[in-house]
Amino acid sequence: MKDFITIKKTKKNIEFSIDLNVYELDSIKKTCFVFTDNYHAFIKKRGKKTVLVQMMLKENCKAKEIAGEFYDELLSNDLRKQVIKNNKNVREIILSRALYSAIDFGDKGKKKKKAKIDNDDPLGIMTPWEEKYEKK
Repeated sequence: MKDFITIKKTKKNIEFSIDLNVYELDSIKKTCFVFTDNYHAFIKKRGKKTVLVQMMLKENCKAKEIAGEFYDELLSNDLRKQVIKNNKNVREIILSRALYSAIDFGDKGKKKKKAKIDNDDPLGIMTPWEEKYEKK
């Protein structure tokens, strides 16, 4: 079986060769961004179906740990992108319904009913501030 990600490690650098048939370039870029606290990332296209990601470590981090976290984050970003793509129609329906319900179509000849206010206000909560505290 052919590896879809290969790793080459040195003391301060890690290189990933990633197959674009498995992961999208957008997901790879987002994953690189997540790790910019610990390393500098360089992305280079290698052929039509492969991307080379080179990471230069900023601090004394263990390359093996960073590589594992990179894989996890890459998978997370790729899955997130797929979920967004798959749920596009549902999001559009929810948004269109919300916007449609916010439209005021006018009264169309009908008088709007005013809300009935109960005058029973023993704590004086409904009294405007100006009436309550205005100096006379």
